[in-house]
Amino acid sequence: MTLPTGTGTFAVTASAPIVLDATTGNLTGPTIVTSAASLTSNSVVLGSGSQASKTVAGFTTDGTSQLTLGVATSTTGALKLTGATSGTATITAQATQSTPTLTLPTGTGTFAVTASAPIVLDATTGALTAPTAVTSAASLTSNAIVLGAGSQASKTAAGFTTNGTATMTIGAASTGTGTLTLAGTTSGTASLSTAATGLIFNSDSGLAFTGASGAATTISTTTTNANLILTPNGTGTVVIPIGSTTANGITFTGLTTGLFGVSTAIRAQLSSTNTSSFDYYIGTTQAATFSCTAAANGQQNLKCGTNSQGLKFSGNNNLAASIVNPIQLDNGGISIVANTSITVTGVQIGTNTFAPTSGAANYVGASVLSTINQTSTSSGNYTGILVNTTETALKGSDNRLLDLQAGVSGGTSQFTITNGGVVKTYAATATVGQGVPSEIVTIDLTAQSAAIAATNLTASAPRTGMYRISMSATITTAGTTSVLGGTNGFQIGFTSPTDSVAKTTVVGNSITSAANTTGTAISDTVTVYAKTGTAITYAFDYTSTGTAMNYELHVRLESM
Repeated sequence: MTLPTGTGTFAVTASAPIVLDATTGNLTGPTIVTSAASLTSNSVVLGSGSQASKTVAGFTTDGTSQLTLGVATSTTGALKLTGATSGTATITAQATQSTPTLTLPTGTGTFAVTASAPIVLDATTGALTAPTAVTSAASLTSNAIVLGAGSQASKTAAGFTTNGTATMTIGAASTGTGTLTLAGTTSGTASLSTAATGLIFNSDSGLAFTGASGAATTISTTTTNANLILTPNGTGTVVIPIGSTTANGITFTGLTTGLFGVSTAIRAQLSSTNTSSFDYYIGTTQAATFSCTAAANGQQNLKCGTNSQGLKFSGNNNLAASIVNPIQLDNGGISIVANTSITVTGVQIGTNTFAPTSGAANYVGASVLSTINQTSTSSGNYTGILVNTTETALKGSDNRLLDLQAGVSGGTSQFTITNGGVVKTYAATATVGQGVPSEIVTIDLTAQSAAIAATNLTASAPRTGMYRISMSATITTAGTTSVLGGTNGFQIGFTSPTDSVAKTTVVGNSITSAANTTGTAISDTVTVYAKTGTAITYAFDYTSTGTAMNYELHVRLESM
């Protein structure tokens, strides 16, 4: 026993939590909580087994009134509440979390975690919306008709009202003249409107009256100055007398030709040397002509003449479900049994010459102008230009889906795509193989912490030929020590079409990095010649000790 160097009194008794052994004189503290390491300032103290304590990075405070759970870039904070008898409720942050502040309500209730239509709950932001709910920014006028106002908004208009029982009024003194328009099933409209002098009727397809058999239908002011008189015969049909099939059913003063009827059609009078036409004038100036030219070979031409519009075809704005081609241009179908010299064109757009001598005028040979405005639950796709060729039988060796030509005299192919989808000509230069590379596989991996064994980029190469594989890898969490790419680096496996032997690229040719920082990045490009129908694989090695390194890997497979 060695006496102490200081002055004092020997311990002969002790009080809990200190214990003095009466035999050995040994002082112990078996229930005293200890910590082998410094307790981090403001961190929550946790048990560590026996009487040891500790702190961890996932439980910290601001030292006053805020508790933080989780560690940024490492672990997501979560709070678990267990039920009295069973079950556990977990409150957790999102893996990629912004900095929202959630304030508890003053009342008692249950949090909204799901929603039924028309209410939508965003699982990421927690925002409640009702995108399909019909709303109105202003009060809906009593007895007025409710109209759409774009999106889910509704409105009323002064021009559409009712008396609340059975009468509807269209138009208002301060809004405009009331008009009722009726659209035909496939095309055309008819409209009724008012004016100072009475009722106005307009129709795209003529005027039709249907009465009881034998009943007269007459529209007239007086019998002497009638604007229109229709008097059906005994079967309820309005008849325009035409005489013989060669006589004009309707004669237009000043013309030598007219219209006459046959059993199945109304025809325009046309001799072998005349041209039958409809001429449109703006004032006294001819604006357009639609004509049919008589020719010995039966050729017919539809022409639109002298105004700047050219020829315009407009389809029905409101198509029935069965109408898929409102405007169709074709040559009626051509069947050629044997011919070795001609080139058949299905539809040709002009032989125009653009030759300005001054100014900044531009020329567009053909323009496809569409507006796609899908809303609500619409989910259809659109195609700007569709070329769909049915290849029942092919004999030619230079079949093309697209051939764009230009040049001083025209006719020089600048860009060509074959019927197999291969770019055959690019920038007026013939290509070989696939023409241009095509990206066929994309791999994007994040939060990787282990080597990646041989994994299929594709289970079946689409063709025998060259394939280019590009790789980019970066460290996202540095390890204690690590090598990005490990020992073997980035390797590609493939089957050679020459000997059908599976091969793997050489380890020493790959790029690796032991820099072990989040600023570390490596990339590599490997080219292989692979057999069609066989797998192309990739592998990426990994070396890390102590704290595990995390990395991300991005791979692209291109057909050359």
